[in-house]
Amino acid sequence: MTTRKELNAILDNCDTCAGGDDASYYEHFTSCSQCIEYAEKAEQFETALVTLGEIAAEPYDVAKIRFLGELKGIIDKPAKVGRQEMSNLLDCVAELPDPTRDKLCKVRTDLIMEMPKNHRDRLMGVLQEIMRGWTSERKLMEMRSVVKATEDYQFLQKMMVRRKFNEMMN
Repeated sequence: MTTRKELNAILDNCDTCAGGDDASYYEHFTSCSQCIEYAEKAEQFETALVTLGEIAAEPYDVAKIRFLGELKGIIDKPAKVGRQEMSNLLDCVAELPDPTRDKLCKVRTDLIMEMPKNHRDRLMGVLQEIMRGWTSERKLMEMRSVVKATEDYQFLQKMMVRRKFNEMMN
C-alpha cells in the first residue's frame, strides 16, 4: 500500500507523465502502464482510508471486533509483510480526522490490553519498529491519541500504557 508521502510523489510523477503526453488525459490514464500502476496504489490507499473510517463510525464494540480482524490478519503474516501492512495501516490512521484517529487508537489500545502476552509482545515489537521511524510531529499526534485512549483507565494502567508507548517511540 501507499503512504501519503508516496501518494504525493505518485501524483507528481503522474502529472509529469500525463502532461508530457500528446494524448488526452483519458487516453493516457487508460494506456500508460506506469500511471495505471499509480492509480492502483492510490485506490488501495483510499480503500484503506474508507475502511478505517467505516470501522471508526461503528459503535465501539463493533469497531473493536472489526479492528481486531485487521490486527489478526497482520499478526498472522510473515514478519516483513506484517510490518509493512502495520506501517501502512498506521499511515492511513494518521490521515484521518482527530476524533476518528482517537477512536481507532482507543480500540487498538484496548485490544492490546486484552491480548495474550505472545500476541501483545509481537504486535508491540512491530509497533515499536514503526513508531521509532516517525517524525516528532507524528509521534506527538500518536501520544495525544494514546492519552485520550487511556483516559478511562485506572491510574496505574493509564500511566503504564502511556509510558510504554512513549518508550516505544523513543
